[in-house]
Amino acid sequence: MRGSARGFALGLGLTNECNLACSFCYRDPNRIDRLTLDQVRAIIDRLPVRSVNLGTGENGMHPEFLAILDFLRAQPVKLTIKIPKTTPIEVQTSVSKCRPSASNIIE
Repeated sequence: MRGSARGFALGLGLTNECNLACSFCYRDPNRIDRLTLDQVRAIIDRLPVRSVNLGTGENGMHPEFLAILDFLRAQPVKLTIKIPKTTPIEVQTSVSKCRPSASNIIE
């Protein structure tokens, strides 16, 4: 059922890491949380997912971000990604290679 219209629209916070210090942000700057590639795979394998949005924190700071992105690109899901302008250029380049029909990059 993965990828079907009846699946979940899933929002994943891969990390709470961020290289900004916004005054309105509620995250604890002394704590770093991350989902691993194995955890993302387990979620996608166990739930009927039709779309995935990667937001929360600066995804490009996650050490497995590009591997997670490659995995999600290979799935039959719509993928949206929040990319701040502070994201490293190599991550921006990799994100821009997503299938246009399955990705939406927000600056």
